[in-house]
Amino acid sequence: RLALEDISFLGIAFQAYGNSIFNSEFFFNAIIEPLATSLPKDKTLGLRLCKGAYFSSEKKILRDQKKIRERYLALASAMMKLSLVNAKYPERGNLFLEFATHDLILIRELKNMLQTLGLPKNKFRFAMLYGRQQSLASHLFAEGYNIAIYLPFGPDQIPYICRRLQENRFNLFLPFRNEGVYHVCDTWPKVCSLNT
Repeated sequence: RLALEDISFLGIAFQAYGNSIFNSEFFFNAIIEPLATSLPKDKTLGLRLCKGAYFSSEKKILRDQKKIRERYLALASAMMKLSLVNAKYPERGNLFLEFATHDLILIRELKNMLQTLGLPKNKFRFAMLYGRQQSLASHLFAEGYNIAIYLPFGPDQIPYICRRLQENRFNLFLPFRNEGVYHVCDTWPKVCSLNT
């Protein structure tokens, strides 16, 4: 609570591939949940969940995609449930969730979880990098989901791009990928590659 006394918004990001206490369900239960439940009414806590796609020699990351997806969905479920609980108490602050991933398997699971739990669409958004899964972002937007498309911009973009290239050299090709154009459709057509 002390961290929020002088600011109106605090954001915390999780990397689902992180294999340390700071990216675990234990950290979420021990730190995030008490912070959210003691959040004053005029404050917002943003929780951002990333899959984690950086190459690293560190031992504190998961490499198995199945385990990373399981961790991602476990943390996403905890975030959604916490948001629903907080919304029941008018004296508590707002939780805003962001699910950052280009993984179609995760997005399908997230959509099922969100629908099952009934989390309002104004309480969360999907986030993607510009140049990745543009068609998928368009489909989600057409279905009424809020979308954030991240694009480096401004005087600090060169250090950001260099950092991303150090993390994963394949990020160099993001602006040049041809993964479809942004388009609007009412439903996901059966012929669309996203529907497979």
